[in-house]
Amino acid sequence: MHDPKLTRPGRLDAARYLMDATPGRHTQNSGPNSFQSHFVNSAGLCTFGAWGGANLLGAFNSVTGFNFTTAELLKAGERILNIRHAFNLREGINELKWPVHPRIAGKPPLASGPLAGVTADVEIQAYWALGAFDWDRATTKPSKTKLLSLGLDDVAKDLWP
Repeated sequence: MHDPKLTRPGRLDAARYLMDATPGRHTQNSGPNSFQSHFVNSAGLCTFGAWGGANLLGAFNSVTGFNFTTAELLKAGERILNIRHAFNLREGINELKWPVHPRIAGKPPLASGPLAGVTADVEIQAYWALGAFDWDRATTKPSKTKLLSLGLDDVAKDLWP
């Protein structure tokens, strides 16, 4: 379930070891499909209970009194991702420089079991995620346009003085 070599459509599980502000969280993937899980994790909820997105949204709205739409929930998750990342940038951390143990990517691949012979290209997944997030592929700095579109004007001002 949590093995980063397990490929599922739209998920970049191995990239979470480079593209997450706290890498290797077993419940966090990377890429645009990660926005819901960023929201779920920040709310202190369990990913297993949040798989039925409508249930998550209904429960969240009931408890808080908000009336979030699915689009607003995903945008909140994207804001969370960018704020966490901007904190690391401010502290001089570029996640692309973190070493990823070869075993995480399946190097060498397992000899037996359901993922025998499977490897994950962490660097390619991270490259794709950077483009999807609208972050610079070398510095990982989010574009000013992206930050402003998320309503993170203060973060944009800090990163793009």
